[in-house]
Amino acid sequence: MPVRLFFSVGEPSGDIHAANLIKAVRTSEPSLVPLGLGGPRMAEAGCEIMYPLVNNPIMGMQGVLRAIPFLRGLLKKIAKTFETDRPDAVVLVDYPGFNWHVARLAKKHGIPVIYYVPPQIWAWASFRVARMKKYVDHILCSLPFEEAWYRSKGVDHSVYVGHPFFDDLALAELDHSLIQSLKASAPVGRVALLPGSRPSEVDRNGRLLVRTAKKIQDRVPGVSISVAAFDERAAQKMAKIAHDNGMSLDIHTGKTREILASADAAVSVSGSVSLELLYYEVPTTIIYTIHNFYRRVIMPMVLHTPYITLVNLLAGQKVFPEFLGPNDFSGPIADQIVEWLTKPAARGAVRQKLKTLRTEYADAGASTFAANYILHDVLGQNAATRKAA
Repeated sequence: MPVRLFFSVGEPSGDIHAANLIKAVRTSEPSLVPLGLGGPRMAEAGCEIMYPLVNNPIMGMQGVLRAIPFLRGLLKKIAKTFETDRPDAVVLVDYPGFNWHVARLAKKHGIPVIYYVPPQIWAWASFRVARMKKYVDHILCSLPFEEAWYRSKGVDHSVYVGHPFFDDLALAELDHSLIQSLKASAPVGRVALLPGSRPSEVDRNGRLLVRTAKKIQDRVPGVSISVAAFDERAAQKMAKIAHDNGMSLDIHTGKTREILASADAAVSVSGSVSLELLYYEVPTTIIYTIHNFYRRVIMPMVLHTPYITLVNLLAGQKVFPEFLGPNDFSGPIADQIVEWLTKPAARGAVRQKLKTLRTEYADAGASTFAANYILHDVLGQNAATRKAA
């Protein structure tokens, strides 16, 4: 009998992680039949995509309210699949808002639920651990301290597998000619701007990035600045913002890793891309433009960590300065970038911290370990060898 796994994935990073997991499972179990919600990388890996949720993400309260009729219809379709084409297990990848509903449906039908790359509820709204206990059977933790945290909350079926982002980074085939060209054309230094993968992130943070870039250029003549756009829409948006501010930026689509491999410093919207910045050892300032009410009132109630950036959380200290709020932080952000560009010792100190973190945490192998756990511990084919946390 083939192994059937249902995936629920709603973001580009999750699409990558799920695709690599599908490949890893199929290596040990060629009969695998994957299906579910996802994106192009999962489709390339052989997953039957019921709906391309990654290509049409539903973000924010307004987006959710507008999409309620559609979401109800999609959940009914998923429920019918669980009834008529029952999977052996359901694999959720991040994207908690919608995935809680999928988990609830799976539990109703008695299907094991696996959360791969679980949401960071230890940092944001930890009361949601009750949902994990109720709806999720197995948590495959991507960060080293998560397993102990979940177990301390009574969630015993938690295991640290490592972060799958590093699997994809290790397998990446880079355009080395572009890297060489970028390095050769930036004798004064190159700054990477990363506006995020979601359209709302680019809309919210793009102007701050451009204002910061302009101040850096004014203070460091000859500096090169490159935008790592996730897609063509983001590239066009950043080009328009730059034009409106009297600037012309070097914008690349789908070349984030090449830009990071050639960058001396970066300004990035907060997100999982911080792990790529860690991997390539790029000193970075982290930004996220949010309403002042949210920063001053909501965040203190739901945020339970001193930092929002994964790199800082892994380090237990501020390696990447964080700038959150509605204010124009372009001045202090530019100050930090200029210091890294003009003071090699300051830049080198950050790189050394990143090098240490990379050595400790950036091992590949999460996809393989997760695949073995699913096949052995969840589906009972054998006893998995536990990865040391």
